[in-house]
Amino acid sequence: MTDPDPTAETAHECLGVPPDASHEEVKLAAAHAKSQFNPDHHPEPEKRAVRDRFHAVRAAEEALLSDGEFPPPRLRLDRETGDDADDGDNEADGPDDEADDTDDERPTLSVLPRSETVVVGEPVVVEVREATGDRLDHGEVVVGDAAASVAHGRATVTVTEPGSKTVVARADGRVARTTVTVVPETVALCLDCSATRVAVGDSLEVAVRRQSDGGLVRGATVHTDRGETHDATHGTVTLGPTRPGELRVTATDDASDRSYEPATTVVTVEPAGDALSVEAPATVRPDTSFGVIVRDTAGRPVEAARVAVRRGEESLVADTTDGAGRTRLSVPVPGSYTLRATASEPGVDPAERTLTVAPERTTLALSVVDRPTARKPVGRVVVRDEWGRPVAGATVTAAGEETATDDRGRAAIRLPPGEHVVTARKAGGFESGELRVTVDRERSS
Repeated sequence: MTDPDPTAETAHECLGVPPDASHEEVKLAAAHAKSQFNPDHHPEPEKRAVRDRFHAVRAAEEALLSDGEFPPPRLRLDRETGDDADDGDNEADGPDDEADDTDDERPTLSVLPRSETVVVGEPVVVEVREATGDRLDHGEVVVGDAAASVAHGRATVTVTEPGSKTVVARADGRVARTTVTVVPETVALCLDCSATRVAVGDSLEVAVRRQSDGGLVRGATVHTDRGETHDATHGTVTLGPTRPGELRVTATDDASDRSYEPATTVVTVEPAGDALSVEAPATVRPDTSFGVIVRDTAGRPVEAARVAVRRGEESLVADTTDGAGRTRLSVPVPGSYTLRATASEPGVDPAERTLTVAPERTTLALSVVDRPTARKPVGRVVVRDEWGRPVAGATVTAAGEETATDDRGRAAIRLPPGEHVVTARKAGGFESGELRVTVDRERSS
């Protein structure tokens, strides 16, 4: 900006602002120029000349802010004729000039603060003066739907709606106008988080506050960069981060009666732990649903962990845990399996445990696969379950001797000639089975 020049031919030069100046820059320059050429700030011999400059500055401001004309017709005429609009001693004044002098006695308005911008709900203080600078003790000031009487040269009006408002002063049948810009209240928000670092699954309390006094802002909206949106109806929300990394939290408010500056903060979400644990029954029944809980080393539930029932490298059934770290599975086929839990994020050790799927009771069945004879007394039997699968580790008793079945469910037995009862038993939900075998010199049955 340059120094204002009230004698310039353009509004921008009059205020000393560039052609691309914003409204705020125009208002600031006009406030500075009006303060510089305020008649109250100059001695009496200079007041008339300074008053002309004051009127020029105000006309330039109105031209730039409201698309008005500059210089206005009267100011243009005064410049062309060289007349002093406020010089009442000019002997050449004719009837038209007298009318101009009369018009010059209109109240002159000055709006405080000098920026001519106030916040919704704050008072607009209007000073009403005569052209001579004397304060009026009567009259009325109207701003929109609000009005106030003039006393001691001032009127105070409170405006409750934002926008550009016309200020009208009336006194003794005379009217003067100016404008004031009423802006929404600007409130800077801030976020008050219960922690700057949390673990996956932990609760994060977020309070939305006014930066000025720390009071809670009710009705704000809290967003995260993970697509979550929460209404802070009472000024607070609770977040539950489900995966590690940086979590960006932003608070906004779109209230119509004020302007809010949003606030953003970043919270670091750490992995829930460096290892998992899996909880499940040791033995379950076939085709029966059973519950599984996955936790971290701190005992907190782990969401989105993969839980699989495996036999070797093969996964028979699998599912992922919910927000409480839980899931349910069922296995149709009896047997011994590995239950394995794996976290969704890297760097966390999985957890495993043994799972036995067995019916309530299984009756063992025996059959001879290599019959003993008198000449060859050692034979072999096989032990199977109800589904015909070999049973390893079963105890086979025959002729007072015991032996155990191998991985194929087979066991060697020694039987002398005669009739014998061969039995098989195994703990863990198995009913004993038996087989009658007759050994003679000719054949065995």
